Amino acid sequence: MPYIKDWVNIFSCAKWKIENVDYNSFEPIVALTHPDWSTFNFDFWRDKNNIYWANKVINNVNKESFITLSYWYSKDINNAYFQNKAIEGVNVSFFEKIPLANWVPWWYYSKDNINIFYESNIITGIDYITFNPINEVYSKDKNNVYFKQKRISNTDINTFEDLNVIFISDENKYVFFWKDKNNYYKDWEIITEYEYLKYK
Repeated sequence: MPYIKDWVNIFSCAKWKIENVDYNSFEPIVALTHPDWSTFNFDFWRDKNNIYWANKVINNVNKESFITLSYWYSKDINNAYFQNKAIEGVNVSFFEKIPLANWVPWWYYSKDNINIFYESNIITGIDYITFNPINEVYSKDKNNVYFKQKRISNTDINTFEDLNVIFISDENKYVFFWKDKNNYYKDWEIITEYEYLKYK
């Protein structure tokens, strides 16, 4: 997420004004390049007073111990953060991002020594040892398939197949489709094969 300056202001992603920033001391925290995409980010900034994610201040951050982990994850000695918000219920000492097999730079999953997180949310009831992220929104363990942090009931994990992602203009969002041996699914909802083919 690059930034631009004019003579007075600084804008994150070229459009969001960063309020009350110290213009002269403002700088990106990390700006590495490929192949180390895991630490490549233009989302985190600092000036002499604050640390920012995008155009938002990360409140109560310990600036001396603060490190970035990915596009969206960071931590200090006291807290772990998703974007600019502290993650509740996390053991900071063990907190780390979970990479996906199909590389994306922003990393949606993370963990400590007890829990798995999607963004800033604990995935409740997941089997920690067998957890396997499939893509940006789907994951599974030995018992279930999950959409983001939501468990999808009565799925067949052995025949789970990710189909595709379609932008639906009427809903103004991307929708994920998949199937198992029993059903077709839109995000986490069961649909018919006919309904799926209509979206294609």
